[in-house]
Amino acid sequence: MSGTGLPAGWAVAEIGEVAEVSGGIQKQPKRRPVRHSYPFLRVANVGRGSLDLEELHEIELFDGELERYRLAKGDLLVVEGNGSPDQIGRAATWRGAIPNTVHQNHLIRVRPMKILSARFLELLWNAPDVARQLKEVAQSTSGLYTLTTSKIKRVRVPLPPLAEQHRIVEVLEGHLSHLDHAQSSVSHAQQWIFSGRRSMLAEVRGRALRSGGRPLPLGSVAETSLGKMLDAQKNIGIQTPYLRNINVRWGSFDLSDISNVPIPPENLRRYTVSPGDLLVCEGGEPGRCAIWPGSKQSMAYQKALHRVRAKGAVSLRWIALMLEESVRNHRISHLITGTTIKHLPQEKLRRIEIPIPSRRVQEQLLDVMSSHDQYFLRLEDATVKASQQATHLRQAIIHQAMAGQLVPQDPTDEPAVVLLDRIRAERAAAQAAAKPKRAARRTVPKQATPSPAGPPPPTTTTPLPATAVQQELPL
Repeated sequence: MSGTGLPAGWAVAEIGEVAEVSGGIQKQPKRRPVRHSYPFLRVANVGRGSLDLEELHEIELFDGELERYRLAKGDLLVVEGNGSPDQIGRAATWRGAIPNTVHQNHLIRVRPMKILSARFLELLWNAPDVARQLKEVAQSTSGLYTLTTSKIKRVRVPLPPLAEQHRIVEVLEGHLSHLDHAQSSVSHAQQWIFSGRRSMLAEVRGRALRSGGRPLPLGSVAETSLGKMLDAQKNIGIQTPYLRNINVRWGSFDLSDISNVPIPPENLRRYTVSPGDLLVCEGGEPGRCAIWPGSKQSMAYQKALHRVRAKGAVSLRWIALMLEESVRNHRISHLITGTTIKHLPQEKLRRIEIPIPSRRVQEQLLDVMSSHDQYFLRLEDATVKASQQATHLRQAIIHQAMAGQLVPQDPTDEPAVVLLDRIRAERAAAQAAAKPKRAARRTVPKQATPSPAGPPPPTTTTPLPATAVQQELPL
């Protein structure tokens, strides 16, 4: 091992020393595709380790821009910014699927030099140490996370000899392919669990109908009301914790992020939730719902939530279950408004038809669904643990590879430090040659200044030789 903790022959380099890092093209009105349009890769096309080329936009290019921005096979495309720190530096390699493709300015192009294998760079980018560095350099005082070309250039990476890079890639891809296969199996299992539970929900609804349950509008069997609209301009009333759309999960609540809203004392009762209230999302995933279990302090709810309270011989648990069945099996799609942001207005919520059998049948069917849910939950827990283990194992293998512990070293490989020193020397020479040479200054002798004491002394001239005189005379 060397002083860096890496094997002999390895080096540590900044990305800017072993790759060309550059930005892309900003989309502007003048770049509307007209005459010289080319495929345009955006942030939306770049996943972590994969590219989605289903929907590729086009952009207008001007003289010389194609050569400057055209993607080459092996370019790593790094997403410039993201609201989530865990997604910082999301990247994928361009493999030349579509000729003459350029990229957006929010994607940073990292083009490896000959000293760095493109596939090794992509695998290296997923190493825990690189992810940590990206998160550190991306953080700003404003709380946003953004990357720039200069920040990416400063990221330090381990650099094996080029031949060893290829050996690492070969072995590492073999391990990762097994993990990919295992992760695919886990994903299939999760899809099966989701489909199985959705089918079971439909079966419970069918049994309710066969047991004499009549479909009735929700508004006829329950009271509904919207919560408090948050007014940032007003700060009148008691600061009260309140539930938002993001706090409601299917069948449970996430209370890790609770905000406060000022509510006048006379309105506290109106906007407070009680244990046993059903809260239904108005937006986001309309219809997502959970029954409030209660808390030590009063809790209000925002306008993006519906509060539902059963009336008559109807179980609120039954209403919640049938609401979920209606959402999962797309029975309320015609009631949802909006395209980008979807909503379930209160008048539409009240129109949702729910089969209402006898209270005894409701309880029987709830018990049937509960027993199946225990089975589904055990399977889901197993898949979550398997997915987490696969992720940890992937990180451990990549870390082992980037520490020089995955494949043996070959002493005949040309050391990376030699190649790196050569690149540094060539770059320094190129920079020195690019500097404009300063013109040599002419030194003009100063004329003698006459002495104020009298006239200058007579000048003594040494006579030239005759040959020299002849050379000076015109012919």
